[in-house]
Amino acid sequence: MGPLYVLLGVIALWYVIVLIEPRVVWYVQSWKYRDPEQNEPSDTYFAMHRLGAIVMLILIPVGCGMLT
Repeated sequence: MGPLYVLLGVIALWYVIVLIEPRVVWYVQSWKYRDPEQNEPSDTYFAMHRLGAIVMLILIPVGCGMLT
């Protein structure tokens, strides 16, 4: 179970970073576009990623509790 908890910790760290600065998701995916500045998503896109990070940060400890 140790490696699983390490993996979940890394995933949780990613979601904390997304919660603090949701534009990180865009920086990771912007390489797909020829002109990333022209294709930058709206504020709603970033808000939805922040909301998703909150949900996942709630679900990760709940899931860990179900494993034990």
